[in-house]
Amino acid sequence: NVVWSKMRGEFDEPFYPCPQCYPQDPRIRAYDHMGKSILMIRDPGHQDRGVYRCTATGQYTDGRLTTLYQVINLM
Repeated sequence: NVVWSKMRGEFDEPFYPCPQCYPQDPRIRAYDHMGKSILMIRDPGHQDRGVYRCTATGQYTDGRLTTLYQVINLM
């Protein structure tokens, strides 16, 4: 399970939780390519600058869950 979110506002820690994320923008699309999640922004502009967070959750064979975060600052 992979989720991309664009954060907004000021924050000290851009990881969990994500209390202020933009709703889905039809120009922004995430897709899976060869096991990697790729974020694509169509016609990027000034309004797309900011911090994007990718959250990936997976499950081990013994049932334990793990969550990883990737934070990208788009300038």
